[in-house]
Amino acid sequence: SVPSMQDGPYIFWENSSRLVLTYYERIQPQNLTRLIEKTIETGITDTVADGIGWDSNTYPLRHAYSANPWNIKTSGDIFVIGDIHGQYKALLHLLINNKIVDSDKNWIFGNGQLVLLGDIFDRGEMVTETLWFLYMLEIQARKAGGNVHVLLGNHEIMALTGDHRYLNYKYSYFTDYMQMYYFQLYEKNTVLGKWLRKQNVVARINDYLFLHAGISPRFKALGIAVSEVNTIVQNYLNSDYLIKSGSPEEAVLGSFGPQWYRGYMNPEGADNELTQGFVDNYLSTNGLKRMVLGHNEQVMINTSFDGKIISADVEIRED
Repeated sequence: SVPSMQDGPYIFWENSSRLVLTYYERIQPQNLTRLIEKTIETGITDTVADGIGWDSNTYPLRHAYSANPWNIKTSGDIFVIGDIHGQYKALLHLLINNKIVDSDKNWIFGNGQLVLLGDIFDRGEMVTETLWFLYMLEIQARKAGGNVHVLLGNHEIMALTGDHRYLNYKYSYFTDYMQMYYFQLYEKNTVLGKWLRKQNVVARINDYLFLHAGISPRFKALGIAVSEVNTIVQNYLNSDYLIKSGSPEEAVLGSFGPQWYRGYMNPEGADNELTQGFVDNYLSTNGLKRMVLGHNEQVMINTSFDGKIISADVEIRED
């Protein structure tokens, strides 16, 4: 009864000069589930790997990745997308229709900045395809003078650290069949795992601040500068995932942190300090005009707090 499915590649660094490409396939008519692997000797230089079987892609691979710039000054356009949750085909339609990529999935946005506000993982069945597409689009964008900002939301942290409550059946099936955990596909020795651990939580482009859930009054009161948030999360994801009580990691990754806070789209349930005055003061103190958020699905893009908070997370469908 399990349908036919395919997934991959997951690319692991077996050591500093050897890669292993891993795919999973379910063939329902034959009642067959299998693992497909290919080993590549790379030497110490960066390399390019061809996909296997049904996968006609070519993957540019590096031994190490640098942190994406987070504070950008640009004259280019900015295009923002909320939570994708594995809806790869819908993402492609959105980008093609808005002339960010062409019909061959190539970057045509020039020096523009494409911002994804987090939550690429979970729920949908094409998370792997979405990540590899953005991974390669980032390379194209930088060559053209633009950039792709894949901001980390709460579901990225969940996926990388073993909280799989919202995992799509496809990924649950393959990992259960292989007797492994989903987070192991994105460990520190994987290409996508290395790349994701260098992505930011917060991006500032000109006088706009982009992040998944927003800066709450309680978080601001802790005195953690927004410029420190990215480093705190990146260091955490490259550690043993230990969070001490009262630590910066606890503040950033907690319910009032910039990846989980719900107050901006639910003011009645927010802390009493979330007022127009707080928003005005926070933005003006930091030289900002607006804060752009995902995390809370809306029927359409809307604004609140006198137009200074923009919620860009709208329902996205494959059809």
